Amino acid sequence: LPPLRQPRPFDREQALANLKNAFASLTDDEVQVARMRILGAPFLDISEEVAMRPERVVKLWKQARRKLGDALFRKSGPAASQETERLPPA
Repeated sequence: LPPLRQPRPFDREQALANLKNAFASLTDDEVQVARMRILGAPFLDISEEVAMRPERVVKLWKQARRKLGDALFRKSGPAASQETERLPPA
């Protein structure tokens, strides 16, 4: 078996500071969508709650996720993972 990799050091204070800054950079709409999505609400439920088209909700979630992911993992560009939940035809 190959030797186990050592975990990268984790700086909790820096991670929290980065997240705080990322949340502060979200628009009001992104915060609304992200709050509900993080709690597990489906896109269609969110779109009804915030009175937006489902496509707009998905776009806002992706924008918020990218900003928060960049803060957590210091990635640039689009988020590494792609949203897999499908919307029914409008």
